[in-house]
This record gives sequence, structure tokens and C-alpha cells, in this order.
Amino acid sequence: GSAARGSAAAPPRTAIGLDLGTSGVRLMAVRAAADSRRVVVHTDEVAWSDDAGARSETWVAGMQQLLARCPPDVLEATASVAVSGTSATALIIDEHGRVKRAPRMYNYAVSGSAGDEAMRIIEARAPKGHTVRARTSTLAKLLAWHLEAPLSPTDRLVHQADFAATVLCAGGAPFDEQQQSSEDPRGLVFASDWHNALKLGYDVENLRWPGWLLDILSDVGLPHEVLPAAVLPPGAAAVDGGEALRKVQRSGSSTFGLPRECAVVGGTTDSIAAFLASGCSQPGEAVTSLGSTMAIKMISTTKVDDADFGIYSHRLGNSWLVGGASNVGCRVFRKLGYSDEELEDLSKGMDTEDVESSAGQGEPEYYPLVDPGERFPVNDPNLQPRLPGEEAPRPEALRGLFISIAEIEKLAYDRMQELGASQVQEVRTAGGGSKNPTWLKIREKCMNLKVSRAEQADAAYGAALLALREPV
Repeated sequence: GSAARGSAAAPPRTAIGLDLGTSGVRLMAVRAAADSRRVVVHTDEVAWSDDAGARSETWVAGMQQLLARCPPDVLEATASVAVSGTSATALIIDEHGRVKRAPRMYNYAVSGSAGDEAMRIIEARAPKGHTVRARTSTLAKLLAWHLEAPLSPTDRLVHQADFAATVLCAGGAPFDEQQQSSEDPRGLVFASDWHNALKLGYDVENLRWPGWLLDILSDVGLPHEVLPAAVLPPGAAAVDGGEALRKVQRSGSSTFGLPRECAVVGGTTDSIAAFLASGCSQPGEAVTSLGSTMAIKMISTTKVDDADFGIYSHRLGNSWLVGGASNVGCRVFRKLGYSDEELEDLSKGMDTEDVESSAGQGEPEYYPLVDPGERFPVNDPNLQPRLPGEEAPRPEALRGLFISIAEIEKLAYDRMQELGASQVQEVRTAGGGSKNPTWLKIREKCMNLKVSRAEQADAAYGAALLALREPV
């Protein structure tokens, strides 16, 4: 009857994820299908050269290009957008969105007298083991900027993802002051999210800026207003069921083609977006990303932070996403001269049967670092690489390396559990190393767990899932 017709007329909700990554910007539009499946309806990307990716106008132009190429029916059905950016990439803007200090990227470490002074201030005040105590932290960057040349009272710190989200609402930067006052008397809200704000010092357990952080700002003469005015849960349009904070305004709609009133929800970082793309949602579900190095992330009911092992936790709803990274990974195969063809050929005939008997005999046979030094699962800055000798036959050496890296992966999950995290139940895997089915089998046997390739590991897809999470 008429009721059925009415519900059929409502188009399925579409969300867009935009990922500002290290090599470019990607867009994915994802539709919520009836059976809770997620259907990718459009995907596109724009690459940039390394130096261009460090400029905020490149980010804006990239988003504009992608949204201009997006099919109109997809844009019209879009109810929400989420942006992921690189962690601890930040810039300083004024209240009209003019860039006052150019972006300092995720890997920028503060240095010189201002950088040293910033670190001295942080070390005196920040809790032991806190992630702000790294020279690449957002807080270190903020203090160094101010110590190099004082920031003005109207300056605001924004992360890459925060800046992009505000630009989508306002239609570019600098924001149009005229339209801002006529359309939204509150002006534009400079909001961040739990994930991006962690390295600025945000307390994700108590959901506030901690006293020690505000004391640091007061000590150096920075107004507290330099911090984001609101910190959204990733994927949420509002804090505590209040008003949606970021909606696409008239100028945003005419510049980017997004519907007016479309919500730009709390964003995330590129590595967490890639984790969310895997579909993990329950405690004990984990992703091992096996690229040139090995990064592991697992959902845990408990929060684990350990500076010695370089482990820290992001908040994910009411659970925690515990992450750590090893220096061991696929780089070693290049160092030992294995080509892709040789890796493939030797893997085909490799015996995966009695892996267990050679695994689990205490120390892994090899510890295949490229350079000395390891942080997790072994914290030893002087740990020396243990590699197969020249005389070792290539097939046996490769099998030994596969088994050893799998044992180090197992050790990493065991170490997380020792430090208080949930027990790992299932591993999905991404990165170049996940493409080798023989190695996958070896890893399953070494860890005695289900190990499967993540069907999706695209950060733009993870951002789109985040934007689909709640009805806007």
C-alpha cells in the first residue's frame, strides 16, 4: 500500500569519506544497503607530489577536484561526510580561516632552540609516557610555533582533518565573513575529534582538556582559545546529543556541490580509518598491517599506554584501539635481494606443514631488522638484526624469515595482553605482506588463530563507514 511506496521513495543514505593521506586525497562514497551491507557507489583519487601535500591549498584543491567529478545523484543523496587526515599534521589559522602558519606535517619534529624549549616545558608538565612527549606531537608543534614568534589572540590551531572539514562547510578559505554572519550567527565552529586531538593532549577518558595542558598554555602566555572549541566523537555530528556542529553552508554547497545541511561529522586519522575499513568492531579483533614495517592495532575493553614499548590507545566508542609498531617487516626482503618474482616462486613450493615444530622454540630463529634498534614487542634501542647467513639456501632462508616474522607478530599480541589489553581473537591483515597466501598460512599456524586478508584497507572507505555510523 501507500506506506510501502512511501518508504521506497526515501533514497538509501549515502556518506562520503575523504582521506588526506601521505600521497594524495581519496574519496569514497558508500551507501547503506537494506541488509546492513555497505555498497561503494563511487571512488576516485588525486595524487600529489611530496612537497605539494604539505600545502593547505593543495588539500582544498584536491577535495574540490574529487567532489566536482562525483556523480550528481551521489552528491544529492549524501547525508554526511567524514575526513581523515595524517596524525599530528597541523596548522595555525585566524578566525576567518586565513592560514597564519603553514602546515607542519605528521613527521615534522620540532628542533632548534624553540623546539628544545617546547620539549623542556612538555617534559616538566605532561604525564610520564604521554604521547605529547614526542617531538612530532601536535602540542610540541604548537608550543614551538609560539616560542618562535608569539601567536596572536585570535589564532587557532587546527589539524589537517579539522581544517578540511571546516572548509567543506564554509566553501573554501578564507571563509566568507559576510555569509558567515548572515547565515549562522555563531560563526564557524573549529571542532576536532578524539583521534586527532590525542597528540595535542586531549584527555579521551574524561573528554576534556586536562589541567596540566591548560597550565602549560597559561605558562607560555597562550590563550586557551587556541585549542579546538569542541572535540567530537569520530563519526558524530554533535557532542552529547546537542546541535550538529558542522553543517554545509550555502557557500560550501555552491563550492563543493554537497547538499546544504549535510553534516561534516567528527573525523579521524588515516591509520585509524584504515583499521575501521577492515570491519573490525569487537574486542579481540585486530589488524596487522605488514608493509615495510609491521603495525598492529586491536580493539580492547581496556586502555593500554606504555611509552617504553611505544604503545598507546585511542578511544573507539566505549572500547579502546590499542596500537603498537615493530621495525620488522617486508623491507628485509629487499635488503636480502629477494625480487617479487623470487618471493612468489619460492612461496609456491614452500612446506607449511610442520611450522609449529620450528616455531615456538623460545627465540625466533631470525630477528630481521634492517637497522639496529627495536621498540615493540622488544624494547631495545641497540637490538642487532639477526639475518640468514650468505651460505643459507634461499628457500630455507625465506621460510625461516616468514616463520620468524610470524613469531614476532605473535609475541607482539602476547605483549599487548601482558600489558593489560584484551586477548586477540582474530587477525585481519593488510599491506604488501598480506598478499602472500603461503605466508598467511604460516602466520595462522604460528599464532594458532584465524588470519585473513582484510577485504578493505582503504582509509577513505573507513572514513565513509564512520560517516554512515549514525543517522544524521
